[in-house]
Parts: sequence; C-alpha cells; structure tokens
Amino acid sequence: MRSTDNWIIACGRSIWSFYPTALAAREDFDRAKEHYQRFDDPNPCGIMRYDEFTEYEAYFYANEPLVEITEEQWDDMFECMPPLQWCMLGEPRFARFFCAEAYSGIYHSEYLRRGGKYYTKIVNILDPNTYIENYHKQDI
Repeated sequence: MRSTDNWIIACGRSIWSFYPTALAAREDFDRAKEHYQRFDDPNPCGIMRYDEFTEYEAYFYANEPLVEITEEQWDDMFECMPPLQWCMLGEPRFARFFCAEAYSGIYHSEYLRRGGKYYTKIVNILDPNTYIENYHKQDI
C-alpha cells in the first residue's frame, strides 16, 4: 500500500496515526480527539487521506508570513544547532541558512540577513521558489 492510499487522523498540523481504511480511522477518532483536547489544542481533528494532508500542509506553510526578527534572534538560531545550507549570497552582508530541525518533513525555518535586517519564514527546503530571497522583493 502506498502512503498516499493511507487514511489518517490529523489534528491541526499533526498526524495522530495512519490507517488502511476510513472505517479504521473512524473507530479510533474519538481517542485521538480526546487526546488533543487534553492539551487544549484548538485545531480541529479530521479524517482524510494522507495526500490531502500533505496538500493542506503545503498550503499552510506557504502562507506563513515573512517575519522580521532581531539580530539577537538570528544569532540564537544560527548558534543553537548546526545550520543547514549556510551561505553568503553576493554582497557581504547577505546570508542565509536553514534550521536543521524541521517543522514537519521538508518544512524548515529559513533565516536571512540582508543589510542590517533579519528575517525568517517557514519554507520547503526542497523548493527554492519558496525561499525568502524569492519572496516579494519589496518585503526584504
């Protein structure tokens, strides 16, 4: 069975578990919902196919805003664990890296320094079109 054939219970951006059928997921739904309610998680739980979840996830992360951060926040993230794909881009004060720890699968926080300003955004690390330097030029 391909993973895209699987049914899941998803609560917000989290996957509770995988199931071979929608019926199997329905049988476990109340347990998943009760678990997430214990943590006051405001995100609704639902039953869907895995491929539907990945489409939702891509849409969710693509619409996360570009956030301006402080130099201290940028330095903290750079120093907290080894960065992924650290590089200087053209001018001496233009640099970027990705946080090694993913939010989910291929979605990582990218950090960018341009001139005296610092930014972060969740991006698809496998899709350069989502990187901050390809974001709206007027925003950075």
